[in-house]
Amino acid sequence: MIQHGAANSNSRQRRRWDLPARLLPLWLGAPGVIPAAEPADELQEITVTARKHDESVMDVPESITLFSSRTLEDYDIRSFTDYATKVPNLSFSYGSAASGNAGIGFSTSRGTAIRGVAGINTTAFYIDDTPVFDSMDPRIVDIDRIEVLKGPQGTLYGSGSEGGAVRIITRQPSLTDEDIRYSVLGAHTEYGGFDAGGEVAGNLVLAPGVAAARLMGFFSHDSGFLTRTFPSPANPAVTDSVSGDGGVDAEGASVAILLRPVERLDITFRLLYQHQTTDGWPAAFAPPPSYAVTSYTLNRAADVQEASSDRWSLPSISLRYAADGWSVTSSTSYLDRAAFDREDGTSGTDDQYLTLAGFVPPVGTPSVWDLNTSESRFTEETRLAFDETHHVSGVAGAYYTREHFVATIPPTYTPGLAAAGLWPNDVAYTAQSVNPSHETALFGELYAHLLERLTLTLGARAYWLHEEAATSADGFFQGGPSIQPLTSSNEHGISPKYALDYHIDPNTLVYASVAKGFRPGGVNLPLASSCGPELASLGINPASAGVYKSDSVWSYETGLKWNGFEQRLAVTAAIFQIDWQDIQQGVYLPICGFSIVGNSGAARNRGGELELVGRPATGLDLRASAGYLDAVITEAGASSPQLAGSRVFNVPRLTTSAGAVYEHPIDASVRGFLRADWSYVGDSLSGNNTPATPRLRPSYTVTNVALGARFGASELSMLLNNLFDAKANLGDITPVSYESRIVEPDGANVADPRVVTLRPRQIGLQYRYGFR
Repeated sequence: MIQHGAANSNSRQRRRWDLPARLLPLWLGAPGVIPAAEPADELQEITVTARKHDESVMDVPESITLFSSRTLEDYDIRSFTDYATKVPNLSFSYGSAASGNAGIGFSTSRGTAIRGVAGINTTAFYIDDTPVFDSMDPRIVDIDRIEVLKGPQGTLYGSGSEGGAVRIITRQPSLTDEDIRYSVLGAHTEYGGFDAGGEVAGNLVLAPGVAAARLMGFFSHDSGFLTRTFPSPANPAVTDSVSGDGGVDAEGASVAILLRPVERLDITFRLLYQHQTTDGWPAAFAPPPSYAVTSYTLNRAADVQEASSDRWSLPSISLRYAADGWSVTSSTSYLDRAAFDREDGTSGTDDQYLTLAGFVPPVGTPSVWDLNTSESRFTEETRLAFDETHHVSGVAGAYYTREHFVATIPPTYTPGLAAAGLWPNDVAYTAQSVNPSHETALFGELYAHLLERLTLTLGARAYWLHEEAATSADGFFQGGPSIQPLTSSNEHGISPKYALDYHIDPNTLVYASVAKGFRPGGVNLPLASSCGPELASLGINPASAGVYKSDSVWSYETGLKWNGFEQRLAVTAAIFQIDWQDIQQGVYLPICGFSIVGNSGAARNRGGELELVGRPATGLDLRASAGYLDAVITEAGASSPQLAGSRVFNVPRLTTSAGAVYEHPIDASVRGFLRADWSYVGDSLSGNNTPATPRLRPSYTVTNVALGARFGASELSMLLNNLFDAKANLGDITPVSYESRIVEPDGANVADPRVVTLRPRQIGLQYRYGFR
């Protein structure tokens, strides 16, 4: 018999009855466990730490989508896109979730929305106990599980979790068992070339019961699939071309050392490192009116090789002392990140010169715009968790973080600008933004076990925020030097949470919850004087465009978690409403070419989620999920183009996915398997638009298939990724420079946005050892 919540001394001792040992596998948000490899009907329970202590997901009164290590391996999940498209009511977009300079270019521009709370800094991202920047993409290598928590998580995860949280939990060192796992991949991308990748991870017991180390390393090369055309430097009447843009190279490593100097005290040192570069952004043009990617050819005005780089390191130390009935955990980390973007801004910049000054640079003269960002974050959290005593259990702690952000656009030069008498020098634009901040918080949740099956959750987080910002800009497009001296702002408040859950029987949980979340405000880059008329047309006072306020949400949720049909079917369901005030949204000013963040009134996000996992027969596992979301603006704001009744930016109404894995013995030593998964993301409204020029991002579907065999500890498989070559619009980039434009047949000069897109169809062979 298995008693939920009794996994270790830190678990909640709340359940008063035993549960069946054969529980349904938890693959993707189902309340239970995952299957062991042999025999097929032997299942083991999974523990989550969504509420900062170990417990069964059946005890958590909120909607959680969980990717176990088995799920990550079966569905070959390697990156953010791989799992994000499989989570109901989770969406993401590049470019139009601007937050100062963090929202322009490619490397740092991805924003994530859970339940329609869209934009940068609305979804918390964690690696173990360490918060990381939400635009990062830690590769899914040697990961134990991923927990996606839906709804505000302000009490336990702070101001960056207004819509929810994504937690990546790494495999921990073992003091008793040694293991090794590795894989190699060779593949080919359509329209591209040869792809390769490999990873290795293993555990070393340095001193049994006292010291151990876990090591991981990986590399990957994904070939470019875009072709860039441009006028030949030797003869502008001739077109040259270069293929292979959009290629991505990545490598990373980690080392974790676990020490147990005395019984019950664990000390873990960990260092994570990752570096990713692109040889040309993986972004294609998506011309109006469809805003769909139809070609992998980029017709450019000059020969400029775009590029990006994203490098980060994360050292951390964790101490945990587990006593009888209580534990203390301390986690300290320092995240350092440096990103770089190089953009070909020739076409848009030339058009801007013509519009503003009638100036036409020589044909083929490149306009290269760079963006450098540097981010660092020091974090310390100490917390106490205690098991049930006098019918109350809980967790309480203190949190401190200090961040420093610098974004720089080095001088962009246009030869001939000074000679034409338009400016004292050839500097088109340069800018820098500095943004230090820190947060202090006290938090806690108490779980009062009112009756044998009824639990009341009371949570709160008291926070104190301090933010500073300074910006400067110069050059022709700025209209001269503009300096915004260091200014500061302070905020404080309390984020509460209330929940009530009731176990109707050992396999059925119902719950209701109310929670609040918020996101701090900030400062925009100074705007050029040429933006004045465009600001006025949107009803924005230029003097107030330099800052934006906090936004906040109240969430109301009720849900069900159920196992049935002799533990062969699991269902999780939830319905919710989120009331969102003073929404922070990116406001792109296409005429003057700048973007700012503003507050756009209020919205109401209402919807539901349904997830099913089943095992109808031995060797066959099925899953399906669906999320519906009606996210609309209820009150227009003075600083945003969103009108009452319009859709919230970057939020699809429907997200669905389905998958199946079938495994069957071929002979006594070989088992064959077939896996297929399918995801659908509905259309959404881009944030880089105005009411007069809306941009509707089309819906898309992604299908992946794998066929292979397992023999002993080895596995060989053939992979077909993006089988039907979906050309998804993952968000139109807010350019560092100016957006390209095209002339339509009726003579209209309209924007021609570039959008990040999926990689085309890939076919490959993969060998893995030690993954089962």
